[in-house]
Amino acid sequence: MKKAFRVLILAVISFTAAITASAQTYLDLVKENPQVASYAFYTYTEPGDVALTKAPKGFKPFYISHYGRHGSRYHTSESFFTYGAEGLKKAKEEGLLTDKGEGLYREFFATVDEHKGMLGMLSPLGAREHRGIAQRMYDRFGKVFRHRQEVDIVCSPIQRCIISMSNFTFTLKDNAPKLQYTFSTGDRYMDYICKEIDNDEMYASTALYESETRKATCHYEKLFSSIFTSPEEAEKILPDPQLFVRSLYLTGCICACLDFLDVDIFKYFDPEELAQQGAIRSNKFYGEYGGSLEWGDVTDEVAHDLLKDFIAKADAALAPGSRRAADLRFGHDTGILPLMALLKIDGMDVRYPMAEAQDFWSCHDHIPMASNFQMVFYRNRKGENLVKMLYNEKETTIKAVSPYSGPYYRWEDLRDYFVRISDF
Repeated sequence: MKKAFRVLILAVISFTAAITASAQTYLDLVKENPQVASYAFYTYTEPGDVALTKAPKGFKPFYISHYGRHGSRYHTSESFFTYGAEGLKKAKEEGLLTDKGEGLYREFFATVDEHKGMLGMLSPLGAREHRGIAQRMYDRFGKVFRHRQEVDIVCSPIQRCIISMSNFTFTLKDNAPKLQYTFSTGDRYMDYICKEIDNDEMYASTALYESETRKATCHYEKLFSSIFTSPEEAEKILPDPQLFVRSLYLTGCICACLDFLDVDIFKYFDPEELAQQGAIRSNKFYGEYGGSLEWGDVTDEVAHDLLKDFIAKADAALAPGSRRAADLRFGHDTGILPLMALLKIDGMDVRYPMAEAQDFWSCHDHIPMASNFQMVFYRNRKGENLVKMLYNEKETTIKAVSPYSGPYYRWEDLRDYFVRISDF
């Protein structure tokens, strides 16, 4: 615990300095698009007309190894709503809500009501996200599925992952009816596709970082002035104003995932106050799963078995006589993000202190809903194998490995690196 408190003190100092000095970039992003503040609840952004680098002459795609986070979903627990619901109900009973506060009350409880019987479930938007990713995979690399038909799927047993997987695989099947699927799910597979981090000190440290940094830097005066007729009286009836605001913020984070509700709780926040909330949550998540300076070694450890699975299945797919077109994995943010940190892909090749991450890294970019990693294998007539990696459907690179050409790597070079960092 001594390490946790030492990390906490340094983190609060660093975050406070960043907010006052150099966090303007993150604030600008929030001003431009408030949904940036929803950190890991950010809905998936399609890549648009991003041009892919043409493969070197003679190389054709023949195999894909993939990991996809489930799509946009409902919140997983009613605890996200508790303090907000209690505070808004008390304020309404006391007649302390302004017209704007009444609007917040209606939208907040519309979100709460929509969660009844749906906690943790995939939303309609989440299904559309995975159908879109699968369609673009086929549009880009359709040759893979025309020459080979076997597709193996391993999926988290959680409903939102299974329904994401179903939408993804049905879309591929619509395009390539001859594909032959095998499906596997169960708790045993979670030991590698989304291994839990067992480190109480880390969680204690990041929890302290959030709570203490929130107290030191998070303001809510503008919010309270807009939703309460008397902010001073409102504070008296709230057991903990910071937890009340946190609950409003976290409820707002899920609104875009439920786009059919047409609810937006972020609009009640001042951009600066919203950015403070978002930066803390993004930084905390980075500290726990993103390869941070403080806890990167812990993050790497949980991703070793997943990377070994990529290696082993690629070896099998590349063996003579294989008909494997793709290995598809469907899991969670806490599965894919540690893998990206272990690989040290572009943008995650430097370890930053948790409290400074908002200047260099943010959840909305790296781990939105439906975030995904694709390794596309190419082969020429000589039997040489190249690999191109895509993170959220955009080409990415690993600086620690010399490329063959552009974003293309020799599989033997990439494999050697994977073996070295995974202790295979």
